[in-house]
Amino acid sequence: EAQTAAEVLEATAEVIAAVAKGLSPSPLSPLNIATALHRIAKNMEKVSMMRARRLAFARQKEMCMLVGMAMAALPDCSAQGISNIAYAMSKIGGELLYLSEMDRVAEVALTKVAEFNSQNIANLAGAFAYMQHSAPELFSELSSRASHIVHTF
Repeated sequence: EAQTAAEVLEATAEVIAAVAKGLSPSPLSPLNIATALHRIAKNMEKVSMMRARRLAFARQKEMCMLVGMAMAALPDCSAQGISNIAYAMSKIGGELLYLSEMDRVAEVALTKVAEFNSQNIANLAGAFAYMQHSAPELFSELSSRASHIVHTF
C-alpha cells in the first residue's frame, strides 16, 4: 500500500507500463485512475507539500500521463470519480496547470449532474472554488440538483 504521493505515482506508472506491454485485462479502470489521482492529492495534503513541490511533481512525465488518462476516462467515471478527479487536480496543480482540464471536467460533469449526491456536489464545487475557476452552466445545474436533494446535505 503506497504511503506517499511519489509511491502512488510510482505504482501507477508500473501498472501503466505493464498495460503498455500487454497486461490484460487492464486494471486501469476509470475508478482506479480517479482513485490514484485522489490518493496522490490526499498524500500531498497529509504532509503539507509546498505548492512549488506540488507543481514540480505535477510536471513529471508519469503525472502528465495519469492526468491525460483521467481526462480520457472522465466520460466513463461515476459522479464520485469526476468529483475526485476535480478535487485532485485542484490540490495537485491548481489553477496554474489544470484550467483546460477543469473545463473538460465541467463539460463531462454537466452530462451527469443527475447522478451527483451532496458529497459529490460539495467536492466538485470546492475544487472549482479552490481554483477560482468559473463554470456558470455547471454551477447552474449543480445548484438546481442541490435544491432537489437539499435534505441530504
